[in-house]
Amino acid sequence: MPSVGNGATYLERFGLTDNTVMALSPKLQGIDIVSEDVIDIGKGLVENWSLTSLELGRCNVTEAGTFALAEALSANHTLRYLGLAHNTVGDSGCRALCEALSLNQSLEILDLSSCGIGDYGTLAIAQMLELQMEATPTKKCGEIRSLILENNRIGTPGAAALSAAITQTRKLKSLNLYGNRLREAGCAAFTEGLRRNASLTYLNIGNNDINPEGGEILFDGLHHNTTITALHLQKNRLGSSVVKLADLCNVNLQLRDVNLECCCITSDTAKQFGEKLISPSFLMINFGLNTLGDDGVTALCQGLRGKIIRYVDLTQVGMTSVSLQSVCDLIRIAPCLQTVQLDGNNLGPTGAEMLAEVMKINTTVDSLNLGETNIGPSGATLLVQSLANNLLIRNLDLSGNSITNDAAVAICSVLAPMCRLAEFDLSANDISSSPAVLKALCSLFPNNRMLVQINLSGCPVGDLYDGGLFTRHIATTSCGMSGLPEISASCKGRKGKQDIERDLIRGKSSKPEARDSTMFRPAWAPALPPARVYGDELQQTVEDEDEDCAEGNGHPPLVVSQGSLLHPLYPGYGRGRASNEVHCDTLNENTTLPMFQSGCNQSDVTIANSSSCLFQMPPKRHKRRSPYSLSSIEGNIGGLPITDEALRRKFQELDADGSGYLDFDEFKVIFSNFQNFGLYQSNNELDGILKKYKVMDDGKVSFDEFALIMLSLARR
Repeated sequence: MPSVGNGATYLERFGLTDNTVMALSPKLQGIDIVSEDVIDIGKGLVENWSLTSLELGRCNVTEAGTFALAEALSANHTLRYLGLAHNTVGDSGCRALCEALSLNQSLEILDLSSCGIGDYGTLAIAQMLELQMEATPTKKCGEIRSLILENNRIGTPGAAALSAAITQTRKLKSLNLYGNRLREAGCAAFTEGLRRNASLTYLNIGNNDINPEGGEILFDGLHHNTTITALHLQKNRLGSSVVKLADLCNVNLQLRDVNLECCCITSDTAKQFGEKLISPSFLMINFGLNTLGDDGVTALCQGLRGKIIRYVDLTQVGMTSVSLQSVCDLIRIAPCLQTVQLDGNNLGPTGAEMLAEVMKINTTVDSLNLGETNIGPSGATLLVQSLANNLLIRNLDLSGNSITNDAAVAICSVLAPMCRLAEFDLSANDISSSPAVLKALCSLFPNNRMLVQINLSGCPVGDLYDGGLFTRHIATTSCGMSGLPEISASCKGRKGKQDIERDLIRGKSSKPEARDSTMFRPAWAPALPPARVYGDELQQTVEDEDEDCAEGNGHPPLVVSQGSLLHPLYPGYGRGRASNEVHCDTLNENTTLPMFQSGCNQSDVTIANSSSCLFQMPPKRHKRRSPYSLSSIEGNIGGLPITDEALRRKFQELDADGSGYLDFDEFKVIFSNFQNFGLYQSNNELDGILKKYKVMDDGKVSFDEFALIMLSLARR
């Protein structure tokens, strides 16, 4: 039971069942919140010392509730994440919050999306950021690392105030201003701050009606910025100013992620952009929803050839099979390309044949989106058959291509032996219900342990399932224990949630393995017996795995990955990180879980009424989502596995036969891609390089030798 001094009097009915609960989200737990409840939550926070995350998105937080939360933040010293998206906070409530946060030393992520904040409230935010930097003998600097202000009413005055604030702040890493009213004047004012800012790494100013003149001012100003690694400019009217971005990419070696989706970029602009690219440093580029045409796509791909590009989005750019040849050349030559988005283009069966030829020899691409490309059932079948030797394929979208039953069965037969498939979209096709189709769909789940569901919405067979989603639970029920194929040797030895489900089917214990009681536990997770008595030691500084050192002997700074910022809850900082998904799959009741993501639409997550079922959810804009976290790209540009978990996972992926070692000839191909970015090296050169790792002794590569090689390469 929670202690009296932990705010239990007010917070127990919202999920604070004991002192191990570190996150509250009433909406996620299905609790309806009224404005008076928010006041009680504020009173409970004053005495609470265990919560690190509080999600109150869409919880009817009014100005009165905001005042109560502000008073609580003045006394609370443990809360790290506060989410207030889609509430009527207003300028007055925002000002009260900022006055409290000027003194607060713990809050790191603040989400004020869609809160009706205008320039007056933005001025208070800017003043708060400046005051947080003023350390005194009795107060250390504040901890705001990520500020989410999307879909508000911030105009030129607010942008100017933020511009002055970011010239002084040294800790703000992420700023999201998507969907405001900056326009040209606001962009110009904000750019002045970017020139002198030395902390921001992620900036989103998409959907702010910025015209080409504002874009030119922005790109000129960013020439002086050396910290921004992710720049999202989607849904602006940048037009011809994008050419200046090419010059910026050639000189700014820190820029890794550029989003230019729906920015009114024409074919001529794309050609100039591609011609000016010389030595860009970005790893992810999004040109989707622009009218590039065949000429623009060809010029862009030629500019990207040979570069260390990982993610390319050419969704609905008006390309045909004519310019697809340049895309195939890029796939063939780019040494690290892993995600290709081509949906919404008229490629046709000819395009499918061209892609199939290059995918037969490709060993890097693991995500391929070909939705609504008119490749037809024969083209889709041919393309998937070319992926038979690609053990890395993870995401595949074949929606809207008139795929028939026979083609679907043939496609599933190729994908069934794979182990990494996580997202598979067959929606809007001509697939009907039949025993052969059902058996083929069921065969995809046993080996592909990360596959949760298959999207069949818009298909005749999809009408039989809720939301058109053929889930793992449906496959288990339909096929039965005897209908599921055995797990291949390449997947043995790896434990996941699918293993728990399989144990449940076979009558084994359904209890999850014991977890460390110090791990993050949200209020809706099952209680874990504490391994120690919690008390005053919770208020002591806990060392974290982040390499960034603490300032002033306070809590270690947090540099959150891009993926973490989109998570509905910020998991318990400093005492272990765990996904909410790990805990939610143990619930025994049907619960709808609304997930709030910055920059994404609301999507409903449904937990089925069986504890053996995994998450059943519609894909969350997977067609546009980058599969990489910004922190992983910054820390390891070469894409090499460097942690013990990553090393073992990579080794198991490459060890297709489960023998416990890799054949030397196969590993030489892999090593060539890692070591020399895909450039040719003779066998004698490779033998000489690898001989120092003792690989040649027995002609086999053990896990220890593999780890030694990868770690040695990562230090280069």
